[in-house]
This record gives sequence, C-alpha cells and structure tokens, in this order.
Amino acid sequence: MRFRLLVLALAMLVTLPAGAQDAAGSWTGEMPVQGGEQQEITFELAVDGSTVTGTATSEFTGTVEISEGTVDGSTIAFKHLVDFNGNEITFAYTGTISGDDMTLTRTIEGAAAVVPNNFIDQHIFGAMVADNVSSAPDAGTTEILRRLSLDLTGRIPTIEKIEEFVASDDPTKRDKLIDELIASEAFVDNWTAYFANHFEVTSNYYNFVGIPGRNLFYDYIRDFVARDRSYADVVTELIASSGDSHELGPVNFLVRGIQQGDPIQDT
Repeated sequence: MRFRLLVLALAMLVTLPAGAQDAAGSWTGEMPVQGGEQQEITFELAVDGSTVTGTATSEFTGTVEISEGTVDGSTIAFKHLVDFNGNEITFAYTGTISGDDMTLTRTIEGAAAVVPNNFIDQHIFGAMVADNVSSAPDAGTTEILRRLSLDLTGRIPTIEKIEEFVASDDPTKRDKLIDELIASEAFVDNWTAYFANHFEVTSNYYNFVGIPGRNLFYDYIRDFVARDRSYADVVTELIASSGDSHELGPVNFLVRGIQQGDPIQDT
C-alpha cells in the first residue's frame, strides 16, 4: 500500500510507499522538507465507524496524536499539531484512498492562501511549506505600494500615485505597478547605484582608475540595468576585458583591483 503526499502550494505530487487495504493500518512514506530533501513519515491509523484516530511520526514532528479524523467512503481527512520553535502549527490532511494508494493534500491551517505566479514564487513558497512556515497575510493597498516603491526605486510614492493606486479597482493593479516601476528611470537610477556601490570603481588623484574610466564604468553599469542584460554576459565581460581603461568601461573593473593610493570608495 502507498500514499502520495500533495503539497498544494508546491503543486507537487510525491509518490510514497506504505501498507493496508483501507484507512486502518500503518502508512509509511516520505514528505518534502527543507532543501528539497525527503523525510520519512508514518501514519498509524485506526478506524471506528467514520472516526479516524492514530498518530503521525517523523523526525521533524516526533510522534503526535491525530485529531478530527474522518473517513467517508474513499475520502479521508485528519489533522495534527506540530510545535515549531515554540509555536503550534496545525497540519491538515485531506485525500482519498483507492486500493493500495492514498493521496493526501497537506496544508497549514490558517495560513494565507498563496498562489504562485512564477518560478520564484514556486521556490520561495514551496520552501516555506516544506519547512512548515506559514505565510504572512497580504500587505494592504498602501503598504504594498510603499514597499514596492522603496524596494524597486528607492523612493516613496508621491501623493498623486497613492491616491491613484488606492482609487483603482483593477484586480491586476499590483502586477501593473511592478511593471511600471521596473520600466521607470527611478528603477535604473536605484539599481545602478546599488551595483556601483558593490563594484566600487572610483577615481582619485593618485588612483589608476581615471575620471574618464570611472565615468565609462558607470555608464556600462547603467546600460546593464537599463537593458536588463544577462548577468553571465556582464560577468564574462568584466573578468575577461582588455584594452584602454579610458576607452572601455569594463576594463576599469580589473584596474580597480590594482588601485593605489586612497582606499577604494563607492562610485
């Protein structure tokens, strides 16, 4: 007998081994945990009419009692508590039994429903579910506007933008806001400064990097951000560049490594 554990936020089906012809008995398989690893979990189930009782045992949970267990034909549901860093989290399982297969959906009770929009969401929210971390509630309208504006452009939204955003009843306004901010000059300014501060290619009287080279490197970084160029291409150009540092921006990254005089400063 086997059970499959389906984690909703991951939309991931995991096939697992187990044992018994109906809900009663010992079901042993694996569940996803941190880092994409699988950890064995065993459900010892007893059935009395439509009531299901028993225990769940894994390295993560220890042995915990099952509660609110029910079975109705081929449909089964039960819950158990997990003590996560001093916080009690309820795992809720629902599923079906078909012959030697049990398919379960695991959710975290009370967690805000999160629908992944892209592969980044899949990775982040999937890791949260695997690590048994409940997601925070959605940010409010003005809160998300302020967060996105600061994160993407380094600036707070204008009064006019706040009024426009709050008044809009467009259900896709958050997605459109992200696209608008990324397409703005403020986004390019903010992230050019971010990368420039990390590369620290600057100029001073006794430095090998001259003012023309510093300016060329700044323009190179700004172009990288503005055109959303590949990191792989930019890194290759930086470490494999050659030529006159007063004519080619990327060369100044290598010149910076042999800088003399004052400590390197941000651009």
